[in-house]
Amino acid sequence: MATVEALRTLRALLLPLPAAPEKEAECADMLEASLAAEGITVSDYGSWVSLKLGEWKDSGAAPASLVNVVKAVIAGSDQPASGRLAERYFECHETLRNEHFYSHDEARWFLSHGTLIYDLSTQARMTAAQIANLLTLRDARASFSRQSVESFQAKLQASPSLTKQDVNDVYESDKAAEPAYFADAGMDEAADLIAESAGVLGFPRNIAEPLKVLAPSGHHPTRFVPYIQMLHYQCTIAEFYDHALTDLYEFSPRGVSATELFDKYPPLIAAAANPYLNNAKAVERADSGWVRMKKAAERPGTMALQEILAGLQDMGFAARRELARLLRLWCHRFVRLSMPLTVALPNTLAQESWKKLLNQVGGGNTSSYGIIEQRVVDTFATGQHKEADGWRSRGVGSSVNATNISQKKVGDCEFQHAESRVIRAFESHGGSLSSIYVDDHLRTLRKTLTMKKAELELVADPAEWKIELIFVAHDIVAAGPARNENIEGINVDISYTTFAEFIAGRELDAELCDDLDVHVLGSASQLRTPHEVRTRILEITA
Repeated sequence: MATVEALRTLRALLLPLPAAPEKEAECADMLEASLAAEGITVSDYGSWVSLKLGEWKDSGAAPASLVNVVKAVIAGSDQPASGRLAERYFECHETLRNEHFYSHDEARWFLSHGTLIYDLSTQARMTAAQIANLLTLRDARASFSRQSVESFQAKLQASPSLTKQDVNDVYESDKAAEPAYFADAGMDEAADLIAESAGVLGFPRNIAEPLKVLAPSGHHPTRFVPYIQMLHYQCTIAEFYDHALTDLYEFSPRGVSATELFDKYPPLIAAAANPYLNNAKAVERADSGWVRMKKAAERPGTMALQEILAGLQDMGFAARRELARLLRLWCHRFVRLSMPLTVALPNTLAQESWKKLLNQVGGGNTSSYGIIEQRVVDTFATGQHKEADGWRSRGVGSSVNATNISQKKVGDCEFQHAESRVIRAFESHGGSLSSIYVDDHLRTLRKTLTMKKAELELVADPAEWKIELIFVAHDIVAAGPARNENIEGINVDISYTTFAEFIAGRELDAELCDDLDVHVLGSASQLRTPHEVRTRILEITA
């Protein structure tokens, strides 16, 4: 059992030791054994520590007896890297003083967190910048910086690193995932999709706004490409480490790993120069000062990047990691939509070709991210609800993954007949339709109708309206029975049909072929539709 004197002496030494009480007691026992080996009695513990620490501070060189005791206690503390920490404790102290200009006491205060720094580095995967931020909030006595924590990590062989292979693996994985996530979304719709997920994850502001500054729809793609590349690299770091993302230089943005990423941006849209060197030279972090120092023409892009990185930094690791992944997909979408069309479709297809495509849609999933299916639904639904008959459409031609809430839609496409007080909406779903999918759609429908009520009230009381929501899928066995619900005072009839049944309701004549030319070929020919989908259309209709 450790004595009170031993515990008090141990705490006065401010050593980097485990915090658990039982571990502290074991270290106090080791301290007593070490002091006994130096011939120190219990009554002199406090005086001995005061004397030796004073000699160390006054002369700048730790007495040999103090070195022996400190090394013995740290080495025997039974913690990861205790051997390296024991051997390098005094070396770390000297480095903090000579290279980072800490006072003698500040260096000791810093090193008292050594165990925590090591654990945060290796177990929590925190970077030096993030650890410095945390310790600054935790202990006001010493100034913690990314550089000083980096120095300590290096001596304990606990430095984070990002290799070329890491960058390549993430890049290829993201590239493969991007088409399915965004489907045929343009840059504005892609930003809105990111914003919806960012809100769920707890991003502190509307991230769509800065994203639309970095990649404004319809503008030349090269203006803020360097800032998009910087965002891409910072978000790649976030896949591996809990990093303070406003810190721009911990992961060598001029090194081989960063260059590996930047070189993947086509020369057509990105200059060969390093984006950090050109836009953040001699800048430690992306903050308001960095924004202010930029020229007026560059300031919007700088501020947009700074807002995104600062918002990510305010999030927890898991949420930041996921949003960073989505932002990397957004970067891939930007590159895709900045490049010329590589696969072209004809303006029209023969009836036989359209028959093949409709047979494919009716027979099963087209493997087109749901795009072909939704465009077919657009075609058939539009033909059934003509403007000349009093129907007003909404959502026809919208991106597959466009949020219904943002456009106040009931389904992917909807048709409103004011005179009859009817809204008929179609929700396309490739594959099997489950009751979970339906229930989730109804959950968001409640939000949509909350906003839509004011629009309907301009025509009639909401109770006079009826909404017919029709789900179209390849398989509806698990969707549950058709039903009626009252949502926000509006009657909603929910029903299901298969693509095969939906397509069979209209004869494939010249008029339908013309409509398919417009809604399927016309939409798929736009740059926002992935070239893989155009290739798939050509394969099916060949």
